Amino acid sequence: MWGKKTVAVIIPVSKEKNSLVEVIQDFDSTGYVDEILVVADNSNLGIEEQIKKTRAKLIKQKVSGFLNKFQKLEKLEHTL
Repeated sequence: MWGKKTVAVIIPVSKEKNSLVEVIQDFDSTGYVDEILVVADNSNLGIEEQIKKTRAKLIKQKVSGFLNKFQKLEKLEHTL
């Protein structure tokens, strides 16, 4: 939380399996982040297992591609 505002971090991933846990832990360690969302496409082998080691939430994307991740994030933004 920052001031009285909720802080969420959205991390789009493609092949970042090896560094993902460290990135999530770095955000967690700030003490300001209330929620961490990881948006992953269907090409992410092993990503789900990595996320289970953290408090982050996984959002699975049916269509691969960087642009599609951000389009999905736009839709998510309207529901938060």
